[in-house]
Amino acid sequence: IRLRGLEISTSEEEAAEQIAQVGGCGVAEVQTGLMRTMPSGSRSLWMRCPLAAARKVAERGTLSIGWTQVKVEWLDVRPLQCYKCLERGHVQQTCDSKADRRQNCYRCGETGHLARNCTASARCVICAEAGKPAG
Repeated sequence: IRLRGLEISTSEEEAAEQIAQVGGCGVAEVQTGLMRTMPSGSRSLWMRCPLAAARKVAERGTLSIGWTQVKVEWLDVRPLQCYKCLERGHVQQTCDSKADRRQNCYRCGETGHLARNCTASARCVICAEAGKPAG
């Protein structure tokens, strides 16, 4: 699930505690990503928790964390993606591609940094190599 509209004073731990309380699971079962600041100035956070807890929280649509009502979004399951070649539909253990893109940023395709720190424009390496629009 993803929470949107978090205040700057809200921590990942605070959000995890609220998800656990509303969802009826333990705080240890709730995993959080990193807070992301959106262009509007509010923040978002993805969270992973047991399916039953995620359903309970997502059905509510909103959640009170501190003084703020945040929007809860259900995230669809992502398709398999290989971390070696970045193609979809298989994983690294079954990859037979000669391309090794493990050092590439998932956002822009360049090497030397992680996607979470990337400020470059999004660019699909696979599309660019195939001569298709990549941006």
